[in-house]
Amino acid sequence: MSTVGDGTADYYRAAALPMTALVNITLMCWVYYDSTSEKGRIIMIGQGSTDGYGFAIGSGNDGVSGNEVLVVYDGVAWLDPNTNAGTGWHHIALTRDNVATPVTRIFLDGTVLGTTFTTVPVTPVVNTTILASYVSSTPSQFLTLVNRVALIKVFNTDLSANQIVTEMNSYDPVFHTNLVWFAPCDEGTGTTILDYTQKFTTNLDGVSSPVWADGPPVTKS
Repeated sequence: MSTVGDGTADYYRAAALPMTALVNITLMCWVYYDSTSEKGRIIMIGQGSTDGYGFAIGSGNDGVSGNEVLVVYDGVAWLDPNTNAGTGWHHIALTRDNVATPVTRIFLDGTVLGTTFTTVPVTPVVNTTILASYVSSTPSQFLTLVNRVALIKVFNTDLSANQIVTEMNSYDPVFHTNLVWFAPCDEGTGTTILDYTQKFTTNLDGVSSPVWADGPPVTKS
């Protein structure tokens, strides 16, 4: 199962952060792209206007419709490797390492995209984690959540390319030691997305009435 909007301003929000690190991080999830012309944010860890990081859909930025895989470093930049995702289910991931000049890498379906970034994000300081989309600096203004989202995994380490592929093909997390958030989004009913690590401690509560639909092509063990 996965969560998808019902045609109104759906989103999920938690007044907490799974982590605040800027290095040794990995964020990943499965996303269903309904079309090749969409815009908005998928996941944000942080305020979503002045700090934090996450994924988006758009063209160059999340306010212009398109099909590009985007990483948002809010208050700083959109990281755009100029790669279209296509439609259907796709796995996206970002890592940021801890070398002398930390590098951000963006992965699509287990393959690292050609462009790497040394842009420095702003530390998440506002206790907000959002699953959904919005188009202004005011977090209360959201796009309709039409993209299915599932198997959100966050780690406090920068996973290797091989480890990214392993996690992409596994329903349950494999590298448990560094896992700080796991939300499979497979409840199938209700308006709450649970955290299975019991480390995040705060579940994502939905606004409006989400719809539950078929999930990504990964078998649940």
